[in-house]
Amino acid sequence: MQSDDRFSEADIVARTLYAEAEGEGLLGVEAVVSVILNRAAAAKEYPGTVWGKTPAEVCLRPFQFGCWNPKSPSFQRVMHLNPSDPFYRLCRRTAGRALRGFISDSVNGATHFHRKDVSPAWARRLIPVAEIGRLLFYREVF
Repeated sequence: MQSDDRFSEADIVARTLYAEAEGEGLLGVEAVVSVILNRAAAAKEYPGTVWGKTPAEVCLRPFQFGCWNPKSPSFQRVMHLNPSDPFYRLCRRTAGRALRGFISDSVNGATHFHRKDVSPAWARRLIPVAEIGRLLFYREVF
């Protein structure tokens, strides 16, 4: 999905956080938003990367966050979130704070992460730079 005019940048980031940090508390949500911000910063520094230059572009870029893939089971949930859902409200507040520069990088520059209960091929040769909740974080994944 390249763009979605239905949602603001903060809402795109919040919906991504909702899907990707589900089951995590505030620290996990802040860690995932750090990854999004780190990818946007890296894309500006290294224009050849596949990431977008804004947090919304990073979230919507194909093959980056599965929740934006229309074939993903989480896509419909992300598209039809209840605005009064407490976890979504946490994600929305966190996205807003992050986009205004009020969240510091809690994952040591990581641009990738996965849940501990999965073992993606790309992570097998790497050492995590952070572990927050049930998530492992990596940088220099190229």
